[in-house]
Amino acid sequence: MLHTSDVLRAHAQCKQRLAELLDAKRLHDPYFCELAPDQECLVVRFMRENAGDEALEPELTHLRTAHAEMHCAAIALAQKRSAGQVIDIAHEFGSNGELGMASSELIDNIWRIERKLEQMTPCAA
Repeated sequence: MLHTSDVLRAHAQCKQRLAELLDAKRLHDPYFCELAPDQECLVVRFMRENAGDEALEPELTHLRTAHAEMHCAAIALAQKRSAGQVIDIAHEFGSNGELGMASSELIDNIWRIERKLEQMTPCAA
C-alpha cells in the first residue's frame, strides 16, 4: 500500500515534468498526450488502491478531480503556447497561477485522505 509521502513525492516529480514539458520549445504530440495523466503514476495508483473504501470516497473524488484539473490546466497552457501566446511558467506554477492552484488543491486532498486514514486506523495499545 502506498503511503501519502510517496504520493506527494510523485506529485512533485510530475509537476516538475509538466513544467519541463511546458518550457520546452515544442511538445512532441499535437494533442499534448505527454501532459495527460499517466495511468501508472503513483497518484493514480494511490486512488486505485483506496477505491472502494466508502469512507474515503468523497476525498478520493476530490483528489481525482484535482489531479485531472492540474493536467487539464497544463494542456490548456500548451494550447495557448502552441497558438503563439507567451506563457510565464514561473507564474503559472506559482501560488496565483492556474497550475499552482491546481497543485495546491491536489496536495490539500492528499493530506485530507492522510488524516482520514489516520482516523480510521485503530490505535495500537
